[in-house]
Amino acid sequence: MRPLKTDYRRRAGFTLIELLIVMTIMLSLAALTFSVISFSIETDRIQGGARQIQSYLEGARDRALYAGQPRGVRFLLRNNAPTATVADSMVFVGASGTFSSGFIGIANDGLGNPVVVTPPVDPAGGGGTTLWDSLTTRGLLNPNGARIKIANSFYTVFFDLTSSTWQLTSNSAGGPGVGIAYELDLEPSVLPNQEPRLLPQNVVIDLDPSRFTVGPDGEPGVAGVDDDGVGGVDDAGELGFGGSDDVYAGKLPTAWYDSVAGLYVQNSMDIMFSPRGNVMGNPAATGMIHLILSDQDDVDAGLLPGDTNKEGGELITTITPQTGNISTHPIDPADVFHLAEYGEVVR
Repeated sequence: MRPLKTDYRRRAGFTLIELLIVMTIMLSLAALTFSVISFSIETDRIQGGARQIQSYLEGARDRALYAGQPRGVRFLLRNNAPTATVADSMVFVGASGTFSSGFIGIANDGLGNPVVVTPPVDPAGGGGTTLWDSLTTRGLLNPNGARIKIANSFYTVFFDLTSSTWQLTSNSAGGPGVGIAYELDLEPSVLPNQEPRLLPQNVVIDLDPSRFTVGPDGEPGVAGVDDDGVGGVDDAGELGFGGSDDVYAGKLPTAWYDSVAGLYVQNSMDIMFSPRGNVMGNPAATGMIHLILSDQDDVDAGLLPGDTNKEGGELITTITPQTGNISTHPIDPADVFHLAEYGEVVR
């Protein structure tokens, strides 16, 4: 009997089905890897932006302590656009001092209160331009509110758009009258040889969610819904944050936003530190100041803080005015500012 012959020759390659299976597995792994890496990069950019902001603020505080003079950080609107609702850069600023040129007049308003201020005329301005108008144009005077010293007492003066006059927020002990001496606090100005520092690509400070909060319906104003319980002009056709029916959150300094014009005030978006290291000026009255860092694409898509559909990361950098402490926190989807005010800190 002849033994059976066995063919020990090996196959020269793989079948088409085997190749397709391997390629499918490789593509799936590649897609998964890319997704993980992409999310990691997005998160790293947000964390890098938070570290950058925290470092800048701490640097300004240290400069104030070292120089014995107020120092701070100004946050700049994206592309310097007046209508922007996000900031993407910052620069060091210092106090510009005070202004006391000329004399002012103080008159009574329609109710007999000595609050209407007549600033000194600018001889080089023409057409009735005042020195204060010139300061406002140069960004040195905040028309929404500036501190003024009259007769050894401090007041806040602002430009009233309705009457086109400068007014005090409280009755002056130095008026009514004319030829009154004063001392006006000027807005901080950019320090010499300082250039704006951009946040990482596509990372922005989303301002509106810190200024406004959602209504009882859980949205920043929804068409036909009375979010604040008293109605508002935007209830019938919402435009997002900033509608008259949106609830004020108060997590940003009031001087940063002109509620009449509905715009952020570029030259007033400052955090100033005193030589003692605490926050000074209007932001000091805010309580905790929260800056929400987000991805520009998520902001453009209208995604709110804590939304699980966000593809980029998000963090909150918090400034405590009383102590000058700066910290960074994750966002709790159930309560956006809870962890920043009571809980976990990002290391």
